[in-house]
Amino acid sequence: MKTLIFLGLAVSFFLCSQLKADEKKLPEGQKIFLKYGCNECHTVLAASIGKSDKKSTDDEEEAAEKENEAIKPPDLSNIGNEKKGEWVDLYLRKKEAIEGRKHKKRFKGNKEEKTTLVEWLGTLKTVPEVKDTKTDGKKAK
Repeated sequence: MKTLIFLGLAVSFFLCSQLKADEKKLPEGQKIFLKYGCNECHTVLAASIGKSDKKSTDDEEEAAEKENEAIKPPDLSNIGNEKKGEWVDLYLRKKEAIEGRKHKKRFKGNKEEKTTLVEWLGTLKTVPEVKDTKTDGKKAK
């Protein structure tokens, strides 16, 4: 019985250490993206980041969300090819707009974290594969 308990604890410890090791392998910018809940709205399919179920409770952010309900936040897998880092920085600070609309949420991290996030976003240069719904997910020929 003691051997079984010891074995169970050893396996648990090993699995937990593997999870921590995997987390350490993530780029710092990706960690910041997840830490500040950017995936509450955005996906990065190229980095296997889907939308989080967690939603912010900040009144200002909720009001902005309701105002722009019809606007679907983009997947950011290819943002590095679409926008320059300086522009992304300004957009996150609500000093730049897309078609007259500013970013819904102001970035809440510090300047260093924002810089790291913007640098990471600049590395994202993969066009996500889009399934063709008319062919049940298979690409049309």
